[in-house]
Amino acid sequence: MRSPSYPMLTRFRLRRLLAFLRSHHFASAFQDVQSQFRVFLDLGYVQRFLEVCFWDDANTYLLRFVPYDDMGVQGRILHNFIVHLRVMHTIASRGPLASQMIAKFERCCTDPQFMGNPDYVKVMRTILSMASDQVRTSVDWYLVGKKTAEIARDLITRAPEYSEFLRLPRRSTNIHSVVNVLPRGFGSRRFCRVKKAARVPGSDIAKYFLPKERLLPAGHGMRCSGMSYSGLSLDSTARLRAIIDEALQAGTCTALHQEHPVQYAYNEGMLWKKIVDK
Repeated sequence: MRSPSYPMLTRFRLRRLLAFLRSHHFASAFQDVQSQFRVFLDLGYVQRFLEVCFWDDANTYLLRFVPYDDMGVQGRILHNFIVHLRVMHTIASRGPLASQMIAKFERCCTDPQFMGNPDYVKVMRTILSMASDQVRTSVDWYLVGKKTAEIARDLITRAPEYSEFLRLPRRSTNIHSVVNVLPRGFGSRRFCRVKKAARVPGSDIAKYFLPKERLLPAGHGMRCSGMSYSGLSLDSTARLRAIIDEALQAGTCTALHQEHPVQYAYNEGMLWKKIVDK
């Protein structure tokens, strides 16, 4: 059976290969195979991007597996969550596009298309609040990134469209358990009579796969840098607003909050929320 004719078999073979590479600590080969094929979604990879506020990298990685149009409720909420935090972070850090983003959302706040959704109006006001020096300096984006990574992990594990990409087969303990899923001609000659085998370099295993099939992004044509508000229901927008609030609250001067929890909860750290809720 040739892999191109059996895509499900190809995915299964590649997952077994990844399980073998991981269990034998072939880290570089594992990364090579994982980066070239859309067969395993590494949650840790997504979380590391978000923890350091690499918003576009996180969304681009996720779109490789499921395009936006094919996402369910959880996936679309996550995508919009990351995109909106990217906009807030850009405005708060005075990024190159900050002034354009502010102008855009100021126009959106008066657009009838958005005014009918009170939760999204508050999301937009939260975005615009990041232009305030007081609000900007009250938010620790390192802590926001950490909380965002936790929320993203929960949303991904709840999204059925990602479920098939989150698991690897039971790990293989030796090369012979992987040989029968490698391309024909690699290690298949009389393998059943061999009792012991030398350690095979991970690069030698990976090279049989990498030239065969290259990854085409699942989200081809999808722009991560723009706003993807379309496709969210009122309930989903309410959820979006809630997790944005949760992430920002996690990043509002935690040290001060721990020292003066009652006073702090209604002062500097929540200034962005006071502006939005007016």
